[in-house]
Amino acid sequence: MRRVKTIPRLLVLLLIVAILAGCASTDFQPVESQGPLLGQGQWGTRKVVDGVDIWTMGAPPRKYRVLGVINDTRGGGVIPMAGYYSGIAAKVKQYGGNAAIEVSSRSQYLGTASFANATTTTSGGYSGTGYNYGNFSTVNGTVNTTSNTFASGTSVPMFKHHGTFLVVRYL
Repeated sequence: MRRVKTIPRLLVLLLIVAILAGCASTDFQPVESQGPLLGQGQWGTRKVVDGVDIWTMGAPPRKYRVLGVINDTRGGGVIPMAGYYSGIAAKVKQYGGNAAIEVSSRSQYLGTASFANATTTTSGGYSGTGYNYGNFSTVNGTVNTTSNTFASGTSVPMFKHHGTFLVVRYL
């Protein structure tokens, strides 16, 4: 019996997806202006992450000063997005803020990673002419061939998420 071996393509695909999904970038850009940028919202919704107010809609209903902007880009899968707000909170603390206002949040479809894999197992017999002590003789028999094929495939949609936040300090 002969078995055709294939490269474990599923593992290769999962590795590629993990690498692409794991690429994250969270950078801070300070605001430059002639004077301080002050604001005060009228309403908003917030979640507190690691001691930092993340305003997901609206703005804080109290006075604040804008310190800068955070741009965050990461894979849109479950694992990279699990640390989305905690990554923002860490940057806010790093640059002296105590809150962030989410200005935009969007996902971009990048395409689909697909793969297929097939494994075939075959076995068989033969008949032919043989040589027996100087005499040719015919060897007869039956040919039995068995072939089994198993195929599988999968597709994984790939997304990139982009978020923009204002870093603010309450006054």
